[in-house]
Amino acid sequence: MIADLLVMGRASELKWVDEWIKAKDQKLTLMMVHGPAGIGKSTLLEAIYQRALAKGLPAWRTDGHYMNTPTAWIDYMGLLLLHGVAGQPDVNDQNSDRLANLRRLSSLLSTHKSILLIDNAEFLGMTGEWLRTQFFHQLRDARLLVVMATRTPLMEWVTDSFWHDQLFQWNLAPLTYNETLAYMTARHIDANRWGAKLFQSTRGHPLSVALAVDSLSRDPAGSMDVFQTVTMQVLREVVSEDWMPYIEALAIVKEANQATLEQMAGRNIGSLEYHRLLSLSFLSADAQGLRMHDTIRQILLNDLRQRLPQRYRELRHRALTVLGEDRDVDDAALRLRKAAILLDLYRDDLPVQPWMEFSAVSGWEENSRVLAHERVYLHQLLPSTPRSRLIAAGQQHEFLDALIDVHPQGVRVVRNSQNEPIGFWAGLWLSENTMPLLYRYLPRLAAALPEALLREAHGPQELADTCVTVFFCFCENVASLTIEQVRGLVLWDALVVLGGSVRVLVTSEHPPFRRVMSSIGLRPKTFVSPQNDVVEVLVGDKRGKGFLAFLWFLDRLGRTVGGESVLQDDDIKRLLDALGNFDMLEHEVRALGLDDAAQVVADRLTTYLTAVPPIAPLTQLEQLLLRYTYLEHGYTSAAIAAKLHLSRSSYYRYRERAIAQMAAWWNAASRISAHAQP
Repeated sequence: MIADLLVMGRASELKWVDEWIKAKDQKLTLMMVHGPAGIGKSTLLEAIYQRALAKGLPAWRTDGHYMNTPTAWIDYMGLLLLHGVAGQPDVNDQNSDRLANLRRLSSLLSTHKSILLIDNAEFLGMTGEWLRTQFFHQLRDARLLVVMATRTPLMEWVTDSFWHDQLFQWNLAPLTYNETLAYMTARHIDANRWGAKLFQSTRGHPLSVALAVDSLSRDPAGSMDVFQTVTMQVLREVVSEDWMPYIEALAIVKEANQATLEQMAGRNIGSLEYHRLLSLSFLSADAQGLRMHDTIRQILLNDLRQRLPQRYRELRHRALTVLGEDRDVDDAALRLRKAAILLDLYRDDLPVQPWMEFSAVSGWEENSRVLAHERVYLHQLLPSTPRSRLIAAGQQHEFLDALIDVHPQGVRVVRNSQNEPIGFWAGLWLSENTMPLLYRYLPRLAAALPEALLREAHGPQELADTCVTVFFCFCENVASLTIEQVRGLVLWDALVVLGGSVRVLVTSEHPPFRRVMSSIGLRPKTFVSPQNDVVEVLVGDKRGKGFLAFLWFLDRLGRTVGGESVLQDDDIKRLLDALGNFDMLEHEVRALGLDDAAQVVADRLTTYLTAVPPIAPLTQLEQLLLRYTYLEHGYTSAAIAAKLHLSRSSYYRYRERAIAQMAAWWNAASRISAHAQP
C-alpha cells in the first residue's frame, strides 16, 4: 500500500505520536484508534511504525487475528519482540519456555521505551481480557505506547479504571476535500478535472478514494461509474483480468510470497509482475510477501462464495494443500502465522465462533433460554399448520409444552438487539429421557428410524449424538432472519460441519429453512418403516470421528507415560486440565510422584502428535488439528476436543467416563511396567 500517500490527513495524530516519542517521562499509555473499515486504521499504524523506526525507537506490529489466546500471544509476540532489540537474548520457541519468554517480555518492555501496535484488536478474544486485566498491570511504570486499531471502541478498556487518564481515543474521519485533491495530485491524477466528482462519489472515504485513483491511473478515460463505495464492481474495474487469479488466491491465504501465489494460481508470475501488484493501493508488502487489506479481502471472499462457489471451494482446497505442504518452515513466527491461517481455513464453514470461548458460550446459553413469561409468545409463533407432516396439527402446541418441561435445553430463542424474542428453534436430542416424546409426537419418524439409531438413544453414545429438529419459527413481522442467526441458532448445539460428532435430522419442511440447512451440508434422506411408510428428512450424519479421536488421544497419553503410581479419577482430571499449561503439567506430574519428568511427558506427546503416518485411528487432518492446538496454541483438553469438533453435550456427558477409562489404561500400563522390571 502507498503508505506515505494514504496517511494523508492524519497530521494531528502523527504529531501527537512525535510528541510522545520526544517526551522524557512518559508512562504506559493506550491509544485506541477506531473507525469503519477502509478509513485508514491499518495505514496509520504502519505510518507510526515507520516513524518510530526512523527515530530509532523499538516498535512492533501485531494482528489480533493471530493472537486470540494468551499462549498464542506469548509465542507470536515474543518472537517479534525479543528479536527486535539489539543485545536481547533470542526467544526460545518451545512451549516449555513460555513462562521464561513471558518474563523476558515483561523485562524488555519495562526497560525500553517502545511502541506496540495491535491491528484488528477486536479479534483478540481471550488475549484482550488477559492483557487488560493481568499483563499490562505488570507494566504500569513502563515507557510503552500501546496503539490498538478497532472498528468501534472497546468499552471494557475504556471503562477500566486502571487506565483512567492514560487512555486516549482517535475516531478517524474521512479525508477532507482539500486532502482528497492533494492525494490525487500526489498520484499524478488531474485533480481539477476529476477531484470534485471523485470526492462527491466517495465522500472522502480513504480506501474508496484510493481504489478510484487506481482505476484512473490504469485508464484515465475510464467511466465515472466505477466511483462508488468499495464494491466488487470497483475491484473488477481496477484489477486487470490477468491479475485476478493472484488477487483471489491472496484473498484466500491472507499473505503470500511469489512462490505461494504461483502454486495457488497454478501459473507462473514473473518478478516484474509480482512487484507491479504493489501499485494496487489495497496491497502491502513485508518480509513474508504480499498482504491484502482486510475489507477488500472480505469483499473478494464474499463475492467468490456467492458468484463462484465452485471456484471458492477449489481455491480453499488448494490453499489447505499448499499451506499444509509448507508448514515445516524454520521461522517460528511465520510457522505460527501459517498455523493460524490453516485453522481459519479448516473452520471457515463453521456457523459460529468456536465454543472454546467459554464466556461467550455461557452468555449465549443464558440469552437463548426460554423465560417463563415467554412460553405464551412462543406458542403464538407456531404456524396454524405444522411445517412438518410428521406431527399432527393438534399436537404441536402440546409437544412444545412437553419439550420445554422435559427437555428445556432443546428450545433455543433468537433475540434481536433489544433482547426481544423474534424466533425459536426446538430440537429433540434423542436420549432415554426424551424417547417417549419421539414415540408420542413423531410416531412415523420413530417407526422409520433404524433400530441401531434408537438403541444408541438408550445407551452410551461414544460415536454419535442425534438431534431431531422439529420446529423453526420466527416472527412474521420480521422481514427475515439473517443466515448468521439461523446458523447460530440451529447449529450451535446441533451440528458441526467439519467432521463432528452430531447427527442431525431436520423434519421441518419450511422452504427458507430447508434452503439454509441444505447450504450447510444437510442432504435429503429417506427412511422406510417396516410397514413401508416412507419418511423423508434432511440429514447431517457425521458419525463422531472427533470424539473417537479424543478417546484415542487419552489412550495414547496413558500408554506413552510410564510409572508405578496408581492414579485415581481426580488425578487424571487434574492432569487433563493441565495439558494446555506446561508449568501446571510439570507441577501435576511431580505431585503424582511419577518417574517421568514433565518434559518426557511432553516429548512423548510430541512424538504421538507428529508420527508419520498418523497413529490409527487418527486421520491426517485430525492429527494436524491436534498438533496445532496442543503444540502451537497450548489449548486445554476441552479445547482440543473442540478443535476436533466434538459436541459440547458429548464432551461433558462422557468426559467423566473417559477419565475413568484413562485411569484404567494408565494403571494397567504401570502394572505391566512393574512386572517387566527385573
